[in-house]
Amino acid sequence: MQHTSPAACLSCELLRFVRDEEPTVAELIEQLGGEREIGRYHVLRKAGLITVIDDRVRLAESHLNHDRTIFTYEISLYHIDENVTSTIRRARP
Repeated sequence: MQHTSPAACLSCELLRFVRDEEPTVAELIEQLGGEREIGRYHVLRKAGLITVIDDRVRLAESHLNHDRTIFTYEISLYHIDENVTSTIRRARP
């Protein structure tokens, strides 16, 4: 099985869909591209970026800001409503 990075599975469109719709697992897999893309669902779940609560998929609260408009993962900020992704860069000494 080929390794897929969780970051490669993320997009503002996908994050907005999960945040706003709280889809079932089947609905999320369909959004990801159907059964042939089920691996992307597992990558997101195993990375702790999504959770399943009461049969609904939700974004992990630990990656969302207080007003649920920015999702962070590693060095990326996903501005969900603006459809913009930015990178956090550390200042050099």
